[in-house]
Amino acid sequence: MAYELAEAQTALPDALNYSQRSLKDVEERSRKVSLDKVEKVDRLIPLSIAAYWDTLGWIYFKMGDLHRAESYLTSAWELGQYGVVADHLGQVYEREHNPSAALHMYNLALEVDPRMMDTSARMRNLTNVPLPKNRLSAKEELSYMRTIKLATITNEKANADFDVLIHSGKIERAHFISGSDTLRGAGETLTKVSFKETLPSDSSPEVIRKGTLSCSESICSFVFYPLAVAARGD
Repeated sequence: MAYELAEAQTALPDALNYSQRSLKDVEERSRKVSLDKVEKVDRLIPLSIAAYWDTLGWIYFKMGDLHRAESYLTSAWELGQYGVVADHLGQVYEREHNPSAALHMYNLALEVDPRMMDTSARMRNLTNVPLPKNRLSAKEELSYMRTIKLATITNEKANADFDVLIHSGKIERAHFISGSDTLRGAGETLTKVSFKETLPSDSSPEVIRKGTLSCSESICSFVFYPLAVAARGD
């Protein structure tokens, strides 16, 4: 309802109230999930958090509060990598007179969902805006955003899936799901890793995410599953 009100640009204070209440509710639910027994319904919570951050950011955009809009939409994008969120963030950057950042986000949005015709039109309006040379492709950037580099755990080639509990840019706990026994005890290494996590100033959920820990030739990395993939159980 909050999102539809924002799209219609009507009753925006009511939309803001509905959205804030929904976010508070889902953040409270996020703190009650057991890492040792993650149910399928629990994997929908990060999807909801990203969607609610997007809704709040879009409402603030419609209200003209670009600072708050950018904050929520950046967080939503980094967590969920939804095409519509990248498009929303691109529109914020356009309004902030930052066309190169806007073009960058539209490019990422179309990599996620090439069918976004409105985004394509906005991108065509920025055809004269230069992009940095030697940049990552959109596909490479999406993967890079979900990747954490780690210290060497083993010199053997090994892979394992873990669920991790994330709070304020840190993995608080890690739970081995399946994979190589060589990595079964690697959860402690994961908890020592800090990484960039953009959060709105008044939002601090506990997010459980699934990822794959991979080691090969003295190089290890942890790659988060896209939220939708983790929720499907693929």
